[in-house]
Amino acid sequence: MNSNQFNFDSSFGYYSQLPDIPRYVSDLSLSKKLILHIYPLLNKHHQINQSYSYWLALLIPSTQILVESIFDRFQINIDPDAFPFIDLKDDFLCADHQSLNYNLIKDIIIFRSGGPTPSEINIPTNPYLSTSPSKTNFKNKLVIRTIIKKISKVFSTSLPEIISYRIYLVRQIIYYLLTRSSSKIHHGFIIQQVLSATRFKKLEHRLKQLDIHYLPLNRLPSILVKHHDCSVVRKTNIDFSFESNNPQIIKFISSHYTKYLPTFALEEFQSYYKFFKGYSCQKLVVKCSNSLEPSFRHAFAALSQSSTQIINFQHGGGYGLYDAALHNLEKQLSDLFVSWRDDNLRGYRGLVTGYAVRPNVKSNHKTNVQDVLIIAPFFKPFHRYNIGVHPFYNNLIATRIIELIKLLLANNFNVTYRPYSKSHDQISKYFGFRISTDSIEKQISSSHHIVICKPTTAPTECLIQGKLPILFFGEEEHLNYHSQKSISILAKYGFYVRDAQSCYNSILRDVINQTPTDSLHSVKNQYDSLFGSRISSVDEVIEVISKNLNNYSSPYNIIRTPRITM
Repeated sequence: MNSNQFNFDSSFGYYSQLPDIPRYVSDLSLSKKLILHIYPLLNKHHQINQSYSYWLALLIPSTQILVESIFDRFQINIDPDAFPFIDLKDDFLCADHQSLNYNLIKDIIIFRSGGPTPSEINIPTNPYLSTSPSKTNFKNKLVIRTIIKKISKVFSTSLPEIISYRIYLVRQIIYYLLTRSSSKIHHGFIIQQVLSATRFKKLEHRLKQLDIHYLPLNRLPSILVKHHDCSVVRKTNIDFSFESNNPQIIKFISSHYTKYLPTFALEEFQSYYKFFKGYSCQKLVVKCSNSLEPSFRHAFAALSQSSTQIINFQHGGGYGLYDAALHNLEKQLSDLFVSWRDDNLRGYRGLVTGYAVRPNVKSNHKTNVQDVLIIAPFFKPFHRYNIGVHPFYNNLIATRIIELIKLLLANNFNVTYRPYSKSHDQISKYFGFRISTDSIEKQISSSHHIVICKPTTAPTECLIQGKLPILFFGEEEHLNYHSQKSISILAKYGFYVRDAQSCYNSILRDVINQTPTDSLHSVKNQYDSLFGSRISSVDEVIEVISKNLNNYSSPYNIIRTPRITM
């Protein structure tokens, strides 16, 4: 089977090659200059006088995602006939990132054509696009899906759900009032949960003794958020100049940046700003400083102005494997970044946060040697940011995985396929696989062989249960030099493979049980140096938070970086 025989649906066209993202985009230079250019306008509009660093903390994650998306979309061979020109104002039609994608594509087509509306666009059909009669009418498809969702929403709401939602709103308002009357000044705040629920309660109790308090998300009830008219700002051409070899894209950004500013920076800004005004602390603890959740962004921006130390606990896998902008941004938005990785070269221990699975270094012998769990990558219909699997590789990856599954099924292996989001993807549909409702922890513990098709969180989830997976990916993962060295060592023992036949051979010879003990130690060390496997204890997290780590030699893998200001 070749890549031409397996095609993912596309709602806008195709990538003829992997898009080139310039260095000044990847190193955050363009995003920082944009915010530096726009923040006086935002201060004037909101009648405040906040610093550039405040607006940087508030806007840089959303700005970076937008900038990378724009550079990516400008390099697509767009098919205007296939693209659904519809207004995406309905919440149950598209998620925010889907709406951003469709509106961005539409604006790029309009910008290129010079026409004011999509209906007036007259772009010749791209000669490289498929003219197959089986081409999907995406507009009709989306309209039908919208109607179905509207009908199902009307009939799905039961009386208990209505009552439950009303109780939820009342609880939100009560909590809001209690928070408003509570002290806004403490030694420290945690604004994201850094451990699993039960262990975090213990952590929270201990930290209160140090005057460090948890400030949970959704602090500001949505019904209390007022919306202001910002249509004039939305239409503003900021006349932004930036030295670039892509002047057309810079011109597009100049005329569209204000249109795509998040609502928490414009229409809803005053509600959030007034709520978090006056909060201050010396120590700020977070788990995902890139979060786009409105309450978090405002809390982070406000507290970052007074805090002398921001501690960021890693929230997901893959950090340190890629030289990616958003990963680097997580580090740059903090003073101390607590990594999962166990960096053997420096002798530091990684700390995995957010999990409660008890590690078990012994393999589960109750599993059947014929059981294979395949954990899939996330097949994206469009690119959201410059990291990981790009849609350009979807067909290549799918072909490779399908070939492996066919080999396994033909040789009587029991295959469990787990899509990234636990809902059907193109491969599960191709084979007619049933999607299990079991947790990933249960699936990992009950499988003898585990094949992981993307090096992010899944390998860590295996390692903390004492399982050694087989990594199965290729050139689509642009790992940095140090990560490639570790991967090459894993490949030597058969724990990293690039093609279906090699992966099948590693499974067939049962590399987990057939590799000598001394070699397994080397394999485990390489896995830990890439992904980490040491679950953080409450005491270890307390130690990281409470110590003055600027003057303290920590045994943990803590990356010290100067907080960005420009």
